[in-house]
Amino acid sequence: MGAEEIAIMSTALKWIKSGGGPLLCIESELLQQWLGVEGNSVANGQDNTFANDYERACSVSDYLGKTPLGDRQAMVLGDEPLETMIWRQTEQPPLIVRVYYADPDVDVIERLGTVQDLDFSDPAESMEVEFNSKDMIVFDSAYPGKDIDNMFLTFELPPGTYTVITKPFQPDDRTSVLIHIFQQK
Repeated sequence: MGAEEIAIMSTALKWIKSGGGPLLCIESELLQQWLGVEGNSVANGQDNTFANDYERACSVSDYLGKTPLGDRQAMVLGDEPLETMIWRQTEQPPLIVRVYYADPDVDVIERLGTVQDLDFSDPAESMEVEFNSKDMIVFDSAYPGKDIDNMFLTFELPPGTYTVITKPFQPDDRTSVLIHIFQQK
């Protein structure tokens, strides 16, 4: 795929951002269980430290973290509330791309080149996570799953155990991103 094809593809990509807190990445079938600021979905004896699910997500201080959601885990995209998109090239694992800064008219995906050009050998952080279903959703952790409207991203990932590798990239002086890549174990 050439740079021109990447540019055309990336202009149609959807970007989201949160209202100030972390984003959440969960299996779509768990969406209704997430209560956001409206309640604590694990209040029944598992974790009474936090008043609601949003507070649990906000307790993640790293780039990534996990928090209980039913009998599974929700993956929290911590650090900062960055503008976020899913980038996936054919036959490549999905990437969650989060922008620290870029000029308004810059095509961030074009600046990044291709997945093969990105070196994840020296990650800033990595975390193991398991998913039982293929349909994933990313949304603002403040919202209850039932109320996310159209402010979400979706992608597919084969069920299994993954190492999620996180690394910042700066393709030029005026563009800086944080990327999470899923590598199946």
